[in-house]
Parts: sequence; structure tokens; C-alpha cells
Amino acid sequence: MKRQNEHADTDHFDAERRDRETITAVRHRIEHTRHKGLRRVKAKITEGTVTLTGSVPSEDDRDIALELVRSVKHIGSVIDEIEVVRA
Repeated sequence: MKRQNEHADTDHFDAERRDRETITAVRHRIEHTRHKGLRRVKAKITEGTVTLTGSVPSEDDRDIALELVRSVKHIGSVIDEIEVVRA
């Protein structure tokens, strides 16, 4: 039994590490894009699922944010909670 628990602990640790690495990549892409409309977009991750929140000035900016995030490896899915707030 002990070996099974050790394996489960290792899998959990690997998943957490992968989530940390993935969210770092996601945040880097959002923060370093040339699209200034994404400045208020925030991201969090749980078990490979990224949730985007915040606001953008246009539908195009929301689409760009989604495209940037979906291009990152190890993402299972993306939940879009971004608001479009026209100035």
C-alpha cells in the first residue's frame, strides 16, 4: 500500500508543479503582449484549467487573450470570465 500512496503523492506534486509552470507561462504571455487592452486580464489555474478574469476594451482583445492562453502547453481548458467594457 505504501508504494501506491507514494506514487499518488508524486503524481499530485507533478500536477501542481506543471500548473505552476503553466500559469507562469500564461501570465508572461498576457503581461508581455503588445496588445495593451489586456492589461487588466488576470489568470489562475486549477488542475490544468485556466480561468481568465478582468476586463478588456473590445471583443477583439478578449479573443486575443483567449488565443494567447490556448497556445500555452499543458492547458486542459480555458474558462472565459473576461468582461468587455467599452470606454
